[in-house]
Amino acid sequence: MKELKQHPLRPVGRPPVANKASKSLGQVRVTERQFDSYKKAAQHDGKTLSSWVRDTLDKAAKGVV
Repeated sequence: MKELKQHPLRPVGRPPVANKASKSLGQVRVTERQFDSYKKAAQHDGKTLSSWVRDTLDKAAKGVV
């Protein structure tokens, strides 16, 4: 079996991502109808569901802070 050699300057593991999110909101339970609605709204905006949820929560929080 051929042994793979690691490049000395590249660490092993997942490459870093631009999103530095380190906290989780945990599971938020929604109805199937709500989920479908959120997913369609995210697709309409050209975003992932996670990105759409974060953006929507950020907009809502700006009115409170």
